[in-house]
Amino acid sequence: MPPPTRTIQESLAAARPEGGELGRILDYARPHAGRLTLALALLALHASLGLALPWVLSRLLDETLGLDTAVGLRRLDGIALALLGIFFARALLMGLHGWLVAQVGGRILLRLRRQLFERLTRLGADVYDDRPVGELVSRVMSDVTQIQGLVTSDLALLASSGLTFVGAAAILAWRSWRLALLMALMLPPLLLLAWAYGRTMRRRGEQVQDRTAEASALIEEQLGAIRLLQAFVREPQARSRFEAAMQAHYAAVMGRVRVSAIYGSAVGFLTLSLLSLGLWMGGREVLSGRMSAGGLVAYLAYTGMLGSAASSLVSLYGRWANALGASRRVFGLMDLEPRPTSRPGALRLTKARGELRVEGLRFGYRPGQLVLDGIDLALAPGESLALVGPSGAGKSTLMQLVARFRDPDAGALRLDGIDLRDLDLSDLRRQIGWVPQNTQLFNATVADNLRIGRPEAELPALAAAARAANAHDFIAALPEGYATRVGERGLRLSGGQRQRLAIARAILADPRLLLLDEATSSLDSESERLVQEALEALMQGRTSIVIAHRLATVRRVDRIAVIDRGRIVEQGRHAELLAAGGLYARLCQLQLRA
Repeated sequence: MPPPTRTIQESLAAARPEGGELGRILDYARPHAGRLTLALALLALHASLGLALPWVLSRLLDETLGLDTAVGLRRLDGIALALLGIFFARALLMGLHGWLVAQVGGRILLRLRRQLFERLTRLGADVYDDRPVGELVSRVMSDVTQIQGLVTSDLALLASSGLTFVGAAAILAWRSWRLALLMALMLPPLLLLAWAYGRTMRRRGEQVQDRTAEASALIEEQLGAIRLLQAFVREPQARSRFEAAMQAHYAAVMGRVRVSAIYGSAVGFLTLSLLSLGLWMGGREVLSGRMSAGGLVAYLAYTGMLGSAASSLVSLYGRWANALGASRRVFGLMDLEPRPTSRPGALRLTKARGELRVEGLRFGYRPGQLVLDGIDLALAPGESLALVGPSGAGKSTLMQLVARFRDPDAGALRLDGIDLRDLDLSDLRRQIGWVPQNTQLFNATVADNLRIGRPEAELPALAAAARAANAHDFIAALPEGYATRVGERGLRLSGGQRQRLAIARAILADPRLLLLDEATSSLDSESERLVQEALEALMQGRTSIVIAHRLATVRRVDRIAVIDRGRIVEQGRHAELLAAGGLYARLCQLQLRA
C-alpha cells in the first residue's frame, strides 16, 4: 500500500524550525544578492548621514551662536548648506534604495507565488478534500506577501536600525563612557521585551492569518452559491455566517493590536526613560564643565536615535515573527508531496490501443473504510462499459482511479497491459477524454473552454466538435459566438449548454479512452437524443466507461457492470440483466416508476 499523503496540518506540524524557515526565505533573496547589497549600502550611507546630523547641530550651537554677527552668519550659512546637502543626499539615497527593494521584492513575490501555485496544481485530490479553496488562496496571496516584506522592507529596517543603534551607541560611548555605561543598563529590559513580544506576536499573527483564510473560504463558498441562497431565501443566514467570521477576524486582529499597543507603550516608556536619563546625566556633565551645550544637544539627539532604533528593532522582531509564521504555512504547502505523480523512468505513451484491465482494486478515502473492495474488470480496445448502481456505490471513485486522480490502496489498473503508475502521467491523461458529473468551465470564451481539450485547435475544429455534441447552434446564437465569455463557472449558460460544451471538449481531444460521468444528466430529451447519437459515433473504436442512470444511456453499450457497496455484483447486457431479476432490474423498475 502506498504511504498516505500528508495532510496540510501534518505538513505544518512537521515544518522546519525557525532557522530552517529563515534559511529557505533567504534562498529566495540569494539570486538578487547584488541588488540587495547595493540597497543595503545605500541604506548604510543614509544611516551614516543621519548620524552626522547631531554633530552638525552641536557645531551650530558651540561654534556659531555667541560669535560676532558677521562671522556667525558666515558659519551659519555653511552649516545650513551642510544640513541641506545631508537632507538632499538622504532623500536621494532612500529613493534609490526604495526602487531597488521594490524590484527585488516584486521578483521574490512572483517567484514564491509561481512556485506555490505550481505545487498546488500538482497536489492530489485529498489536499483539496481537506482544505477550502479560499483558504489556499489566502496562503498564496496574504502569507506570501508577508514573506516578501521580511526579505525586503524588514531586512532594510534591520540594517538601518541596527546600524543606527550601533553607531549611536559607539558615539555616546566615545563622548562619555560614564553615560554609555549607565544607558547600557537599559539593554536587558529591551532584549527581554523583544523576546516576549516576538513570541506573542507570532502566535497572534498566526491567529489573524488563520481567521483571514477562513473568511476568504467562506466568502468564496457563499458567493459561489449565491443563486441557491437566493432561491431558498437564505441571504440572512449567509450574512450571519459572514458576520460571525468577520467578528472572529476582528477579535484576532484586535488581540494583535492590544499586544502591539502594550509592548509599544512599554518600549516607548523605556525610550523616554533613556532620553530622560541622558538629559539628567548630560546636564550634570555640562554643569561640571566636562561637556558643552552643543555637546549636550548632540548627546540627547544620539540618545533619542538610540532609543528610536531600539524601538524599531523590537517592533521588527514582532513583524519578523509574523512573517516566519506565514512562511511556516507556505512552506508546509510546498513540502506536501505531489501525488499521484510520474515515477522516475516512467514509460512514455503516444497512442494507446485502449485495452483496460482492473485487477483486485481496493480503495478507501479513509483508513479502514473501503469504497471499492476487490473490483475486477477487463475492457477490450473499443469496448463500451456502463457502470450502474445506487448512489455512493463507488462508480465515480472508480472513474477517478482510471483517470489517476488518485492511486489505489491495493490492486492495479492497466492500460495496454501497463500499470497506470508506470506510465508518464501527462501521457496517460492525454489518452483520456473526461466529462465530469459537474461541468467545470472557466470565466473565458467558449473557444478558450473548448481548447482545453486541444489548445492548438482552430475554429473549424471547434465548430466540428460542437456540432457533434449538438452545441454549435446555441453557440452561434450567442452575442459573440465562439468569442462569447461564459461567465464564472459558465453561469451565463444553461445546465444543458454547459454539459454539451463539456462533451464537445472531450470530442475535440480525440481520446482513446472516454470517461463519461453522468454525461447526459443535464440535457432535455431532444438534446439527449442528439448527444447520444454523437457519443455513439464518438465511442466507435474507443474504449468507453459511462456512468448514467438513464436507460437510454446504458442500453446501447456493449456491457453493463452493476456496482453495489464497492463490489461488482452483476455484469452483462441490458436484456440479460433484466431477465436475471437482480439489482439492475430493480433499479430499472424504480426509474420506470419515477
